[in-house]
Amino acid sequence: MNRLITLVIGLALLWALFEYGARTAAPVIQADVQERTETAAASAGLDGVIVSADGRDVSLSGSVSSVAQVGLARDTAIAVRGVRIVNNEVMVAEPYHTQFCKDSGILLTGDVSDADAEMAFPERAADIFRYWQVEEDLDIRPESPEGFRRFMDQALIELGQLDEGCITLTDRSLSIRGSMRSARAVELMKAR
Repeated sequence: MNRLITLVIGLALLWALFEYGARTAAPVIQADVQERTETAAASAGLDGVIVSADGRDVSLSGSVSSVAQVGLARDTAIAVRGVRIVNNEVMVAEPYHTQFCKDSGILLTGDVSDADAEMAFPERAADIFRYWQVEEDLDIRPESPEGFRRFMDQALIELGQLDEGCITLTDRSLSIRGSMRSARAVELMKAR
């Protein structure tokens, strides 16, 4: 009987010790898992990914620019030592898109980063195209790609080289569609 009591007391003490250890170590483990997963995501270039940990379970949210990056976010988190489950809710962001067109007038449409850009680009277009009517339908959308405003400036300048057509900026790529007066103008534009 004494052995049974000793065994029960021993098991109760062991259980209490286990509970104490689990409760005091859990926040440390959770913080460590979250920090290492955030570091891994940043190292993989996944700046739009938000990491949150619940114990050893990791949830990913935020946005990236491609489906491949959604998979990379998941794979990066799974590879972190100590991560048990990954809940990947990362979304592919809609591309940042702006278009400047020249036909019977100048039309500026799409995304700009802030209210300053929303005012500045129509004014700049009016300065460049003094004898043209400038219309705009620009939407403020924060978090533009790095250097996007500089690309927009260049697009306005290039639009001046077209007789008619459009210059489209999608994230960090630029496409030109339209006509020009001379082959020399086309070659100069390609050289830039």
